[in-house]
Amino acid sequence: PKLGAMTAEEREDAALQIVKGKKELKEVEEAVKLG
Repeated sequence: PKLGAMTAEEREDAALQIVKGKKELKEVEEAVKLG
């Protein structure tokens, strides 16, 4: 669906998922570096 069709709540939830995904990705990268 287009962003304009999303409710504010859906947009907020999507943003939280993106932030959470980035945080997890960073943790994985750190773990890989530490080996």
